[in-house]
Amino acid sequence: TDGKKINDSMERIRAQKHMLEIMDRNPEKECSKLIKQLNSFSFSTQNQAKLYLETRGYSVKEKEGQLALYKFGLLQGEIPVKELAANTNSYSPDKARIKLLHALFDKYRKVYCSTPVATFEPLKGNGLGKPIGYRSEMADFLKEKFGVELIFHGKEGKPPYGYTIIDHSRKNIFKGSEIYPLKDLIREETKEKLRVLNFASQSDKTAYENLTGTSDTVFRFKRLPRQAAYRLKLLSVLEGFPHLQSGLDKYQLNLLVNEKHLYLLDSRERFFIGLDAVLSRAEYNRFAKHWEVPALEEKGKTENNTKIPESRDLFPVQQDYQGTSPEAPENTPTEPEMEPEMPNTNLNLDIHQDVDDEALHGRRRN
Repeated sequence: TDGKKINDSMERIRAQKHMLEIMDRNPEKECSKLIKQLNSFSFSTQNQAKLYLETRGYSVKEKEGQLALYKFGLLQGEIPVKELAANTNSYSPDKARIKLLHALFDKYRKVYCSTPVATFEPLKGNGLGKPIGYRSEMADFLKEKFGVELIFHGKEGKPPYGYTIIDHSRKNIFKGSEIYPLKDLIREETKEKLRVLNFASQSDKTAYENLTGTSDTVFRFKRLPRQAAYRLKLLSVLEGFPHLQSGLDKYQLNLLVNEKHLYLLDSRERFFIGLDAVLSRAEYNRFAKHWEVPALEEKGKTENNTKIPESRDLFPVQQDYQGTSPEAPENTPTEPEMEPEMPNTNLNLDIHQDVDDEALHGRRRN
């Protein structure tokens, strides 16, 4: 009101501070809790401790014998460097755990793709920005199932030169080479022995088996990843390419027909799903015309009144199974709480009561 400019210095930090107050979060207490967690870990170098903190969203700087932890633009806590040195000096490798993790890596790289690939910052228009890290199918599985996190080290999206393992379940941080050589993770000598395919429903799996008659595939059930991205790619195939097949090849997608119904196969992500679960009825019918299959007349029916499921019985928990499960290596140490049980192939599908039924059927809540 007095015509003076509003002070906008430190505006971003002040805004973050107010948002944290609204969310009833106390960053200093969160940092203190994280430091206690770090002190319970066993690690051999200070860089491993810094990496653990950085993966939790902190910027770490060393000054005057203290490791300063920054988050939201502010100093949230400090750790004496001497305290970290005491931890590294007392480090003794857990040989039994190392042997067990090696056996797990050796076993599951025969089922899941273990080669790390670069991930990029998403941009508007479905573009990709700067590289932000690496992931692999096996790394995703080990983190979700066993609490074993793999962090790969590389530059500018080039192949990684090393990796670190954070074993959350047993409070260990290992150099990747202590457990399993990186060159062996990258070498996909076992990739052709077993195929892994992901499905959103039992009906999709049945359709795939009808199409291929396969018996050497590990089937996994999980929700469709990035449904909107799949839809945009498919619409781009319709609008942006002179030939539909050239567009599908560009995105490594395939459209297959089973019982006069179209299915989408993503050969890169190895996901197989009915096309009607990805596109609207009108969009589906545009592809149906080119593949000479019946159009969807109304929700849940085709021209010959063959019913198509309106909602799919999604599994709330991912399951892996096949006719014969891959054998563990001889003399593999066993640990009951770590080995996932292989479910009976005669599955009784029930949605657990604590799963949001609306999210399962596509009407996602905010």
